[in-house]
Formats: sequence, C-alpha cells, structure tokens
Amino acid sequence: LSKAHGDMLKEVLVNVSKTDWALWTYNRPAGGPNENMFLAGRDMVNEVIRSGSDAPRSLLEQATQGRLTALLDGVFTENSGVAHAVASGAVEVVAFFDGMSDFWYHFEGAPPTTSYISLLDSCPFCDVHCQIFQENYKVARDRFERNSTRFTYPGAKKLSSLLVGTIEAKTVDHADLGVTAGKSV
Repeated sequence: LSKAHGDMLKEVLVNVSKTDWALWTYNRPAGGPNENMFLAGRDMVNEVIRSGSDAPRSLLEQATQGRLTALLDGVFTENSGVAHAVASGAVEVVAFFDGMSDFWYHFEGAPPTTSYISLLDSCPFCDVHCQIFQENYKVARDRFERNSTRFTYPGAKKLSSLLVGTIEAKTVDHADLGVTAGKSV
C-alpha cells in the first residue's frame, strides 16, 4: 500500500470510528410542524455534544429521564436484535429475519467472529457474534428446521416464502450484554 493510500485508509478508519451511527429519538411534545421525535433526539444529542464537559445539570437530567433513546437494529453489535432483547429482560422474542444465519451465531459452537474479507481476518473490522444461548447451533438449527412451518406464496415477486417456528433456549453468561446464565427464552 502506498503512503498516500495508507494515509487515506487511516483517515477513513478514524472517521468511521468517530461516527455516531445511532438514530436518536426524544419523546417530547412537538414544538412545531417541522419537529418530530427524531429531530428532537438529534437536537438533544447535539446540545450535549456542544456543551462538552460543561453540560448543565438540567440538560443531563433531561437526557437521562428515559425519553432520549438511540434506535439501532443490532447490526453493529449482533445484527439480529435478539441478544439485545434478551439482555433487556425479554423471555419471549418475536424476530423477523431475511435469512437465519445471523440468529444461529447466538448459540454455542458458532464462530465468534466473521471477517468482511474472505480468507483474511479483518478484525477489529468484522462481525462479532454474541453467544447468549447454551444449546449447540447445529442442534438448534436442525430442530427448528424439522419443527417449523413454511408458508409459500407462488408467483410472489418479493416474499416467496415465510418460515415460522419456535425455539426454546437457555442463556449463558455474557457480561458485556448483561445476560446471566440459566434464563429460559
């Protein structure tokens, strides 16, 4: 890699690592016709950032009253949302997937990371998988495939089939997510 290309790559990586990927929301009454919870959330976050280390206590209290929320689909931490739902206390999770592969990474025996570049370990820029269930992913996958129901829609242009099923699993400890072992989901 030439020095110029190396410098450009470094700049891109630095910018990516500093990017706020969250879609912020703040639940408050709309202040006008062009305001909504998304604009209010971004405004709140920008105000905190502008304040730096001198943010007034009243602003911080406003931000911590449970109405400021970052919406993510899990893609940057586990790509399915299931681990975050379980970490938040859910014991029943309804999930929709465009392919099930991301879900099976939550089970024992699945690889802990997936590289973005085949045959090359791209970590720390890679998918990191969160094992939260103690069952082996192959066993869970096979059981799901045997017991699920596939609904097909012949002639459909977008959704040609839908697979519906139930998986019962027990959690393992995952300290980073705050998941404790032994919970039935």
